Amino acid sequence: MGQPRPTPQELRRMIPRMNRWSDIVWFLWAKKTGQFADDLRYIVKDNIVNKPTRSVIDQVFGIPPNTLELKWPGRTFDVRNSDQGKALLGSPLGSGIAWVVADNKKVLGNRSVKITIFTGEPKGKDTKYFAIFELVRV
Repeated sequence: MGQPRPTPQELRRMIPRMNRWSDIVWFLWAKKTGQFADDLRYIVKDNIVNKPTRSVIDQVFGIPPNTLELKWPGRTFDVRNSDQGKALLGSPLGSGIAWVVADNKKVLGNRSVKITIFTGEPKGKDTKYFAIFELVRV
């Protein structure tokens, strides 16, 4: 009647290995965009609640925790010439972006990252932090 069901071992060979957030993001992006996957230019992180990442952001700006007030267009850091940019890229959320770029260099080519940080309405510890990671061709 139909095709026989694959064995568990066959299924494991058919499913791509996904160990990190970056693997899942790239898989979905490449599936959606197909031959245009190399056109990935921005990854946006909205409402950053990850405490270690927020702490890195606060340290980059040299301010006490959860006191950042920086409306759009915010401030941009280039990882090529900024220690603050490198710190942001090395944060828990930023490192996922670094993995996307590093693991997919064959498709994306040589890229660097610019990171723009800004906040929503100030609300103390509930202030929303945002980051836009721009993947720049170099």
